[in-house]
Amino acid sequence: EHRTYTQRSRRRRSRFGERLLVVLITLAILLLLGLGACAYWGYRITTADTSFPNMRLDGVDVGGLNRAEVAQRLIDADWPGLRDSALTVTFPLDLSCTLTRSEAGAVRSAAAVADSICRFGREGDWFANLGTYLRVWLKPGAFDVTLPPPELNRTYLLANIRSVTERFSTLTADRDTRLDRDSATLSLVKGGGAIRLDEEAILEAVSEALLSGETALNWTEISG
Repeated sequence: EHRTYTQRSRRRRSRFGERLLVVLITLAILLLLGLGACAYWGYRITTADTSFPNMRLDGVDVGGLNRAEVAQRLIDADWPGLRDSALTVTFPLDLSCTLTRSEAGAVRSAAAVADSICRFGREGDWFANLGTYLRVWLKPGAFDVTLPPPELNRTYLLANIRSVTERFSTLTADRDTRLDRDSATLSLVKGGGAIRLDEEAILEAVSEALLSGETALNWTEISG
């Protein structure tokens, strides 16, 4: 009887091991199939030439379109990033300069924006791109895409700013300058020392104004 019980126990363990092996093999096959499907889907997403679905840029729907269609959609919607405009910067002593967004490099081309939109989410490997695609596709409501800011023409901006700061330094040289911050007025009295305008601070403020599409900026900060 003991020998019979031992044999039955061994047969049960053997059947359990066989079943466990079948389960493990089945899970491994399913896992490989799943990984293969994800890799294939990720490859298709990475190599596609259309934007991800459900995408929106500043209120303009740009999802599921090719580059030409994205560009035309932005043109038809008069997307602000494509517009050229002038920014007038005023300073104390009635000084000013006018900058254009196109010369400053703040205006984008429709083709360049369309290329950025269609390349969005395709910078990583297949699995990472698949994850980005699902995040965009499954998001409730539209997915608002944010483009990196354009690289501004620093040489152009500084040249215009310095035309004002140098004139300001000339006007205030050897004079006592008093700034009334309440009334935002600057008075000059002969016989004082020079004061200046901070070019780097002005450059930063002007850059922000250009990128946001503003048309006027009033600069009143003075360094002494």
